Amino acid sequence: MDANRLRFVDALEEFTDRELELLASVMHVRQYVGGEHVFRKGDRASACYIVLAGSIEVVVPGATQEGNTVATLTAGRMFGEIALVDGGLRSANCRAAADGAELCLLGRNEFDQIFNGTNDFAFKLLDLIGDRVVENVRRAAGELLSVVLKERNQGL
Repeated sequence: MDANRLRFVDALEEFTDRELELLASVMHVRQYVGGEHVFRKGDRASACYIVLAGSIEVVVPGATQEGNTVATLTAGRMFGEIALVDGGLRSANCRAAADGAELCLLGRNEFDQIFNGTNDFAFKLLDLIGDRVVENVRRAAGELLSVVLKERNQGL
């Protein structure tokens, strides 16, 4: 993959040209047609993704067959990065929006190659993932607090 395609990714803005080249050398590009699932809730997590073009819908299964779309990820957005650390189960469905999507993916095996190479870049990448996880937990906690306070105020 061409490292220039990673230069517009906000999460990677502090990476050097050499670091982006190293990352790009182990990433793969894949096209998804509209409605095609990247992964489903409960799937084993094995890669993280960056949206290069198009968009991805994050859907939480619910009462309806379609589920609830909770986010739409556009070009430059990274998702699924916890997979690189824990390899656990996916917590939502992610599918290409109607216009389709082009994604690059970093598999857990490739991440391990970088990390086991004992180069400083591996720690920078791990710091990025940690920061994103903390950011997501804080955002979720804030949203949960807002829902609880709203419900409490409606009960008065």
